[in-house]
Order: sequence, then C-alpha cells, then structure tokens
Amino acid sequence: QTGADWHTHRHTDKKMATAMLFALASASFLQPTVQIRAFTTRSVQRASVPLALNTGSYRILSPCTDESVLEALVDGSSSAADTTGHWVVIMPGPLSLGPPPDSQVVPEFIASYDKPARDGAVPLAAGRLRVGARMVERFSCSLPKEDPRHLELLGLVLDSLLLAWLQALPTAAAGFEELGAAANLHSAAVVERVGFAELESPDLTSLGRGEPIRTHGARLPAAIVAYEHRLARLDAGDVEARAAAQRILDALRAQEAPAGGSGEA
Repeated sequence: QTGADWHTHRHTDKKMATAMLFALASASFLQPTVQIRAFTTRSVQRASVPLALNTGSYRILSPCTDESVLEALVDGSSSAADTTGHWVVIMPGPLSLGPPPDSQVVPEFIASYDKPARDGAVPLAAGRLRVGARMVERFSCSLPKEDPRHLELLGLVLDSLLLAWLQALPTAAAGFEELGAAANLHSAAVVERVGFAELESPDLTSLGRGEPIRTHGARLPAAIVAYEHRLARLDAGDVEARAAAQRILDALRAQEAPAGGSGEA
C-alpha cells in the first residue's frame, strides 16, 4: 500500500466516522431539541383558564379603592405614588379556596397552607395598570408558586387589567400595542399566554429612574387568538368565565390593526 493509498483510506475512514457521529447525534438529540424548542416557545394556545378556582372562593376588585389593602400591597415602599393607578386586587370570597387541587403537584410541606387566617383580609393576588406609563406591573400572589391556582389568579388579574386598558384607550390617545408589561420569570408565563411578546432589548435605564423594566409588549393579533382559544376551551355552562373572555375579545376585535403589523410572539 502506497503512501497515497494510505492517506486516501484514512480520509475516507474519517468521513465515514464523521457521518456516523452526525447520524447518531441526529437520532439522539435532534428530536428532543425540537420538543424543547416547542416547549420553551410560549404559545398563546396555552391560554390560562380558571378551572381550578371554586366559584365563591374569590372576588375581584377592579379598581381597588381600599387604601388599607393598597398600602399593604406596597408595604415598605417609600413612594406614596405606588398606591396610584388602576389596581386590580383579588380578595378571598365567602367560600374557602380549600386545599390545592392536585397533591401530586404541590409538595406536602406546603399542602396545608390554606389556614383560616388566609381567608381574612389578605389579598390573594394583585396587579396594577398605569395608563400614562402604558404598563401593567406589580403582579403578586399570596399562594405558593407550586400551587396551580397561583397562575390562575394572576391570569384573572391580568384579564381585568387588559379590560381596563381597552376601556381607557379612547381617552388615552394610545393604541393597544403600546401597552407593556413588567414581568419576572414566573409572571412572564401569564402575560405571554394572552399574547404579550418578550422584548429582545429591554430598557434597563428604567432602573435608574426607579421604574420597573418593561419586559414584554402587547400584540393585538396574538391577544385575539389567545382569547378565541380560551372561549373554545371553556365549557358552555361556565357562563361567567365565558362572558368575561367574550367581553375582552370583543374589545380586542374593535381595535384598529397596528401600523406595519405586529412582530411575532
């Protein structure tokens, strides 16, 4: 075997080995990569539906004008302006929330958190709309994050905030998509379920002004799809939830299409 033949065989073997490695990598990792991408790309089709909340276990204050409740929500804040804006607060209703709906989801060490004291004056969830700043923010919930009703309650807060924004648009001289959201890693799932898109380059200078960071922007087409999907999932007998979703959907459909079209969520 000549030196040239040896180099030719070596090159061929190297190409075959590379092809085999690529085939193995494709078989082992390509499909999971697609699944991961599909999972992490949050879809409006996962629209929050309050299935886990018992009727009578909560009441929605929109806007909340109870100063004692608002002061408790912004406890420790040095700014009195934190109680301004359109606050939506969900308070306990006449019925108890009861235990978490799925003991497999909620660890045992927090499964008994629902004490009588929690059914008192402690807000279950809250959030704020500042029309002038075009922002929904200050999302909070007193239930553990592991409880599936945590996100459902925040979703109800966001529904009321969106409706308040839609009702304010005629006098605010603004378009629907001017609304932004300040969300964290947990509440991001809530705003994205109703069509908000994560901003690629948030304005971090807002921290220097003492303002929350705008992390998401509203998208009208995605919001319409989200509420259409929610209506399709709700049972016909769930009159109250269907009416709330329909009211928001009708207001969304009445908005003018954004100039230049919306970005993809």
